[in-house]
Amino acid sequence: MRDRDVFHGREELRRKLRRGECKEVKQVYTDTDMQSVLSNEAISRKRHLSLLAYLRKVILQDAAVILSEGGAAASHPVFDHPIFKTPAFQDFQQALLESMRDPSPHTDSLASATHIIQLEFDRVGARLGVQDAAIRGLQQSQQAGAQSLHAGINVLAAILQAQNDRTASELKDLKRCIGNNGKLAGNKRQCLNKNAVDLS
Repeated sequence: MRDRDVFHGREELRRKLRRGECKEVKQVYTDTDMQSVLSNEAISRKRHLSLLAYLRKVILQDAAVILSEGGAAASHPVFDHPIFKTPAFQDFQQALLESMRDPSPHTDSLASATHIIQLEFDRVGARLGVQDAAIRGLQQSQQAGAQSLHAGINVLAAILQAQNDRTASELKDLKRCIGNNGKLAGNKRQCLNKNAVDLS
């Protein structure tokens, strides 16, 4: 098959550019009956026959181009088939070659749009790069904020722990002081009682 990329310096044979007439097409794979294709229930056979029906058109198109180029390919025995000698095929070949020489508006628009499409791809890539950098910066900022918050929580926990330790120590000292004051009050009562006994 002769489908080629026109944008890389090679020719392109567009399959819808020019097709053979019905009577010409039917001379290729003459046993292929498209009516049986539509009514056939065997999916594999149906696909095979559909492929043959498509290849009918492809063979005519490729043969027209190969024969026009000449060379070793054009001298292949397959091109000795009577179909390639008929006036109908020669008319088809001439019409196809003329269609290939005249660029279609579709081809022109694609060729002129290639540079614009490439520029748009470049702009999209640049925007994606900026967005990617912004996302990375946001991620780094979030990581730094999380680390700062974690450090602040650790500092606050240490302060609270120190306050708890100091409060516990103060409570312990207060209890000790209260205990000592109780002992002093008991000693004073004992002294007063003893003095009262001596006076009597």
